[in-house]
This record gives sequence, C-alpha cells and structure tokens, in this order.
Amino acid sequence: MLSPECDTQTIKQCLANRVVCICDVILKHPLFKNIQREQSHKLGKIADIIDIQNKQALFFNFQALDRIYFVLRGRVKLHNYDDDSSKEFIYRILDQGQAAGLELMHTELKYFPYAATVLVESKILTLKANEFKQIIENDSTMKANLLGYIANLSLGLYDRSRDYVLTSVSERLLKYLQYKSLQYGSNEFELEISKSDLANYLGTISATLSRAFKELEAKGVLELNRDSVVLKQSITNN
Repeated sequence: MLSPECDTQTIKQCLANRVVCICDVILKHPLFKNIQREQSHKLGKIADIIDIQNKQALFFNFQALDRIYFVLRGRVKLHNYDDDSSKEFIYRILDQGQAAGLELMHTELKYFPYAATVLVESKILTLKANEFKQIIENDSTMKANLLGYIANLSLGLYDRSRDYVLTSVSERLLKYLQYKSLQYGSNEFELEISKSDLANYLGTISATLSRAFKELEAKGVLELNRDSVVLKQSITNN
C-alpha cells in the first residue's frame, strides 16, 4: 500500500502501518539527492511493496530486469554460485535504503547477472524498470545523481578487488569490521550476517575466516563473543 500523505506521517509510522510514503523513504538514496519531494510522488504510480521472509529469494540469476528493488527494511545479499563447486560469490549486501539493479539500467543487459536472497525478514519497494528509467532520463538532477552513484559503486568494487589481491584475510576482515563500527557508531556491535556469508563476502572460506578472527583476537585488536564484536580501538574516519 502506498500513501501520498507525505507531510503527515514519519517513516516509522509508514512502516508500522504497512504504508510507505515514497518521498520519505527512498529519498535517502543518493539517486534522489537534491530533488523536490513532490518529484517523488510520481514514483508511487510505478511502485509495489512486497514482504519477503528470511532466506527466500527476491529474484534469481538471469531473471528479467523488469524491476528495480529498494530495501525499505531488512537485509538482502546479491550473489552467485558456481554450479560445479557450490562456491558462492557475494557481490553486495544491501541494507535499508540501498538498491539492486540500479547500476544495470543503462547497460545492454536484459536480466540480472546475480541472484538476490533475503537474509532477514524484509520489506522491499519495487519500481518498474522501464518507467523508472524514463523518469530518470527526464530529470537532469536524478541523471547526474545516477552517474555519481555508479562512479562510487565502481570505486567500492575496485577497492574490494584490490584488497582480494593485496591484503590478507585478517586485514580484509578488520577493514570490514571497522566500516561496520563506523556505521553503527560504536566499537561494540553484533555481526549482521552469518560467518559463512561473511567469509564468502571477503573472498575466503569459513575455516580461514575463523583463523583470521583468532589472529586479530591474539593481537588484542578485537574480542569476539559468538556474534558480538568489540573493537579495541577508537572509531576513526581516516
């Protein structure tokens, strides 16, 4: 259910009532930076909201690219499997406000090159891809924002690929945990994904990840109690 009553409900009220005010929820995505609230109302005409249970597929690899997905609440992993070895590659892990498929809209692909699986019970906003593309093309601010979004996404993927080659698993793990510490605003936080998913995201296996945790604990860098992490240094933006 969608509501145009943007001035009368907060985001929490919308979600609690299973109603979403488009302009309040997705305007947090960098694609919508500096656009007028009223401009987002037209998105309600091409939008649907779906509730997905934990471990369910949101879409599959090679599924038609006919929708763009925004996470309103929950967490989703974008991933691929190797059919022969059952190895998994996790492309991205999406949190609230992040999108799947946005970077693909202006390519020649007609399908998703990855699958999406929900990691916790989630509420997802979907926008019809072709209509959404037209809206972006007719809005110079959104078009510029899209270029910036894709550029930042590319830099992030470059950073990850560089780390796979030049850094150890323990270094990649510490970098990930430091990022999460900044995101949470605390040196103490719960791991938001399973250790198996974290290993796949960091490009390693569970046994090697376990050794990396133990190595960082031995160095006094962190404490790990089941899925609770305490980093032993101050949060820094450097």
